[in-house]
Amino acid sequence: MYILCNHTFGACETQQQIAQSYRLISRPHTVIITEKQKHGDGHVTGWRPQGSSFVFIKHLLGLRSALEDARSWSTSFEKVMKSAAGRSCFRQFLRTEFSEENMMFWLACEELKNETNKTVVEEKVRQIYEDFISILSPKEVSLDSHVRDLINRNMLEPTSHTFEEAQQQIYTLMQRDSYPRYINSAVYTDLLKSLEDICWALVLKAV
Repeated sequence: MYILCNHTFGACETQQQIAQSYRLISRPHTVIITEKQKHGDGHVTGWRPQGSSFVFIKHLLGLRSALEDARSWSTSFEKVMKSAAGRSCFRQFLRTEFSEENMMFWLACEELKNETNKTVVEEKVRQIYEDFISILSPKEVSLDSHVRDLINRNMLEPTSHTFEEAQQQIYTLMQRDSYPRYINSAVYTDLLKSLEDICWALVLKAV
């Protein structure tokens, strides 16, 4: 099985799944998987999807949505970040540029904001600081002095919003710096091409 950007996304789509519906949008009648019910005289009385075919059609309809998701990544950075598959693929690109820590930090902050247990929040804040803020960390993210000073003050009373300004600064950095290169990179264009090729293979096999 092909995995989108060599990552698994849990409930998110695989590369093969998205690709399987790549041409379905523009050629919706390419795949016809039905069984005719006929009287003895040969007249058609209705259409009944075969059991396995019904599942296949249902699967393709879901993949159509996945395809639209993947194609939308080129329209805005927000689309990438709102998509689990988009974040995973973009994260792999960041790894090639040795800046994966930006996405890791952003995700850690998102997880922190969803935490309500005070003890857990304090532990997560400490861990995030050690992993991404400390100048001794190999995964230190690039923040200006103002934001760093703010974080140091916030650390006196850690909350789920301790790194809010820092998270926004890193988001903006990825949006302005890495995202344009990603959309124009071979990583993204080759991905779309491979999805198209896999989709055609599936459609031709199904006809």
